[in-house]
Amino acid sequence: MKQDLQGQYAGAVTRGLAWMIDVTLLVVTLALTTWLVTTSFELFGINVETCAADITSLSALLCHGVRLGIAAFALLLLPVYKIFFWTVSGQTIGDAIFGVRVVRADGKPMTIPRSIKRFLGFLLCFLTFGVGFALILIDNQRQGLHDTIARTYVIYAWRGEQNLTSVARMQAWLDRKKKPVAS
Repeated sequence: MKQDLQGQYAGAVTRGLAWMIDVTLLVVTLALTTWLVTTSFELFGINVETCAADITSLSALLCHGVRLGIAAFALLLLPVYKIFFWTVSGQTIGDAIFGVRVVRADGKPMTIPRSIKRFLGFLLCFLTFGVGFALILIDNQRQGLHDTIARTYVIYAWRGEQNLTSVARMQAWLDRKKKPVAS
């Protein structure tokens, strides 16, 4: 690992669990948004689930527009989520929960082009039926295909630092135990 990077390389299990949390958050977000939009339009008598095939009426046109909007939202949710969080903080919500972070090989902060490149590599890993992800298991630096393409690493980001106050208290307690009791 480069000297300016801190932490250990994150393994496949931690990264997979973080991914599962992200997917769960995105599915819940999509479901709630879809429910909110469809319920709102039903208040105006427009059933988004059964749009009329004839789009000559305003309500049918609006119904199809809402369906296209929901589809666009569903398609853009994952890339926007991943690219935004990788660029801003180097970690998605799932990554933060598991204490992992995406970092560049040169130690500089993530950029939008680098995050886009990593996401495109991420899609390529899915298109290879997970072979790109399997590289994490055999690579010494735990890089998947998407990491190699974007020249990034995923590391554990928690910093373990000693609490000096607790250490001093423990040392004082041990010192008291060592002293012989005067009779």
